[in-house]
Amino acid sequence: MILLVGLLGLVSGVFRTAAQVSWRSRLDSELTLEGGISARWLLELEQARFLYLEQRKPEEDPYRVVGFRSPLFSFGPMELKGLMREAGSPLGYSLSGAVFREHTGIQLYEGREVKRRIGICIAGPDRDLSLGGYRDAEGTPHISPPFV
Repeated sequence: MILLVGLLGLVSGVFRTAAQVSWRSRLDSELTLEGGISARWLLELEQARFLYLEQRKPEEDPYRVVGFRSPLFSFGPMELKGLMREAGSPLGYSLSGAVFREHTGIQLYEGREVKRRIGICIAGPDRDLSLGGYRDAEGTPHISPPFV
């Protein structure tokens, strides 16, 4: 009986394949002459991305933020894209600018600058429809309309 269980374990182990998960991690930091320090960590797993950003400057409160992005859900520091970005500065872009070619919506900001716009975005299957919202630097809530 023990031999049979051992053989079954061996055979099932031979034909079983382990799941392969691709991932990439990046950590970068910066020290300024004024004594400020910032660190950003990005972790990419398949189609998901995690973000941790911390900035410290002398005589200021530290800035720490986490974020997450996947095909269907995102939260954290957000940046405006496309016509939403253009609406915030109507005269700031020329008609031939890239802002008019971008997909309109909000998405996770992965840069190193302090972003006080914190939000959430939920997308439907195949990203055909998305809905989101964010709070700006003053704390005013904004709803991002559904985009197709």
